[in-house]
Amino acid sequence: MTKELESEVLPLLIKTSNNRNDHGLNRDCFTLNPSSRSPTHLEMYKFFGAFLAFAMMSKSPLPIHLAPSLWKQLLGEELEMSDLESFDAYSSQVLVDLRDHSSKLPDEEFAKTVKLTFKTILSNGEEANLKPGEEIEKVTKDNLQEYIDLVLKTRFNESRE
Repeated sequence: MTKELESEVLPLLIKTSNNRNDHGLNRDCFTLNPSSRSPTHLEMYKFFGAFLAFAMMSKSPLPIHLAPSLWKQLLGEELEMSDLESFDAYSSQVLVDLRDHSSKLPDEEFAKTVKLTFKTILSNGEEANLKPGEEIEKVTKDNLQEYIDLVLKTRFNESRE
């Protein structure tokens, strides 16, 4: 059953970016598919949740490779930048580099080098506006922390309604 869940036969789970790119930690992990939002898919997720709960309650190990961030969310733990690295090392590295090195750049240099807008790419490859309903804003030194916070929030909640 878990092999089927981790295959393309069912639309519930997709490979994490680290899995697809064979880069970073947890290269064998899967995450929830942000595209699976139909009523049928939601019923399938409900069954999947019951399946996971049964495995935990009966203390029957389940050979499923979910991203560590999913397990943290199930436990109600707060996610941090390192949790993004655990499923999307490339995106995490970009955010860390921006955070750590942008303050050293003069405003003009930052504007010339950083060509980002308030958008991010989700695990399924879809582009998401970080401020839905608003005009797409360019990332500046002044709004960089807001951009990083919104990317993390969006990526950590990409499979929620």
